[in-house]
Amino acid sequence: MYYQPSAQASTEPLQYHLYVPRPPYKRRLPPHIREPADFFLETDLHLNLLQKAEAMVQTVHDYSVPDTVSSYHSLHFLGVDEAMGSVLGQHVSQYRATSSDNGMSYLLLRLSGLILGPTQSLKLFQKFTRISAPGVINGYEAFTTQAFGDHSVVFVYDFYPVGQSFWMLPQLSISYMLNAKDESDLWLYICQVLAILRAVHKQKLAARVVSGSMILVDFQKRLRLNGLGIPDVLDPLSADSVQKAQADDFRALADLVFALVLKGLPRSDDDRNAALDSMKAVFSSELIKVVMALRGADEEPKLDDIVRLCGTRFIDVLEYQMNCTDAMERGLMTEVENDRLVRLLCKLNYLIQRPEFANDDNWSAQGTNYLIVLFHDYVFQQVDETGKPVIDLGHVLRCLNKLDVGVDESIMLVSRDERSCVIVTYAKIKELVDNAFNQLVRESAKVPLH
Repeated sequence: MYYQPSAQASTEPLQYHLYVPRPPYKRRLPPHIREPADFFLETDLHLNLLQKAEAMVQTVHDYSVPDTVSSYHSLHFLGVDEAMGSVLGQHVSQYRATSSDNGMSYLLLRLSGLILGPTQSLKLFQKFTRISAPGVINGYEAFTTQAFGDHSVVFVYDFYPVGQSFWMLPQLSISYMLNAKDESDLWLYICQVLAILRAVHKQKLAARVVSGSMILVDFQKRLRLNGLGIPDVLDPLSADSVQKAQADDFRALADLVFALVLKGLPRSDDDRNAALDSMKAVFSSELIKVVMALRGADEEPKLDDIVRLCGTRFIDVLEYQMNCTDAMERGLMTEVENDRLVRLLCKLNYLIQRPEFANDDNWSAQGTNYLIVLFHDYVFQQVDETGKPVIDLGHVLRCLNKLDVGVDESIMLVSRDERSCVIVTYAKIKELVDNAFNQLVRESAKVPLH
């Protein structure tokens, strides 16, 4: 059985759903130049997805962690978050756990050694579970437990692996000096947090957790706010104080912007004024006006006024997000055929070399199903004229794609001893594979006689 490149050329065009061109996108290269992203999933996206998948299943056996907590099992200790603890005024431990109800992974924030007082109620947390926004890490439930050996309160949120704290941004490095090129990132961060606060404030609630340790920076500079609802359980607000807490949310956002200049949170108004003066020398007047409105030195900051000052900057952020979406779609188009080919490979391997077929005439060298065995060799056991194995992924993909569709293209299959050969179409092989697999399914469904 020899590998003949000329025989591999397609004699007719493949079906439309096999090699669909990917969606159009903005490119500045000449038409004859190809990029690696034209053939594979973008490296950064691929690596990010692999890291997330690994983090979702990573486990380290820890005897100090209980087997189950409420309806959650397979707890994996992620660490003690001192930065989050300083914001909440509690000792905070993080765990990844699997729900017994749906098998999904969740983040458990455990506040250890906490006994709720008469004015504190976990029912207050439920108001925040109704918030639905892209930048909000959804909360689901809160409960008390003694499974850890003490009185603890556990808050359950969606689990986003591999993300980093806002404090890990490169702009916060001591050696990094902000420049005009960073303004687009600042607008991106400000607009995202404003969108989060809009969703929270619409529910007549206050976030109260706008802090660098509570903001998760995900892939493509996506910001997500964690810990919503916990401050309201620890320190309930009266109806009259909600509006003031909402204004404090905006001031906290202004302090995050100042932190990028000061490399840390401002401790006084003098620090804020110094940061603002530094920003005036680098950034546009539009950004300065927005930061001043967030700070609310002269009047209480209001969302509508701040959004009005942002103006067309929201369009810039929208364009950035749409470009990210287009890049994701292009990546998906490179992978969309994988599940189809995997199913076909599984079907073939269910049929090849099954011991129960050893005495079946249909699978003998003279049987019709023997063509499936020869086709399997044709796809995976190619050798060249000198007998060396040929490893050609393109050949494998072409053959499997044609088999999946059943094109009316003929190929020559040769036995391993090269004493016999047969010319057959992909359509015929597809028919044989489907019939043999359906027979196998029927056999597996038979009820054994006792």
